[in-house]
Amino acid sequence: MNIKFTGNFKDLIPMGFKFHKLFARNYKVYEKNKVWIWVHRGGYVEISDHYDNSGYIAKMILDGTYPVYKEDKDYKIFTIEKGKPKPCTIHRKTGEIKETIKLILSYGNHDNFIDHPEYENYRDVYLLKDTMETIKELAEKGMIQIEE
Repeated sequence: MNIKFTGNFKDLIPMGFKFHKLFARNYKVYEKNKVWIWVHRGGYVEISDHYDNSGYIAKMILDGTYPVYKEDKDYKIFTIEKGKPKPCTIHRKTGEIKETIKLILSYGNHDNFIDHPEYENYRDVYLLKDTMETIKELAEKGMIQIEE
């Protein structure tokens, strides 16, 4: 599942995106809060190096189903704010996203999960709250479209 940029590239700089030229071919790319918009692929949008799985992540963010903390969690050393994304794991082939702790517990414990034959198909997803807000901002302005 991919995310297609449908907006005007000139509108990205005023929104706080930074322009870069990357690699030997000087690929043009705009970046803000780990959201990358690649010009050379016709406006391909990527979230935190998740490539083709970025669409699954964006869809959950826009649907409001991506797991976030519902209330502040106060620990002795640090505080987790309400609305911060929870650590999740994505299945690379199906795009299914689950909270990491719930996925591990579904296998009984951490050792059972690592030994499972499907383990290689999973990848951790650590999003920033700012990344989620950037995706929502692009969607509200009608600048992105999720392609299945």
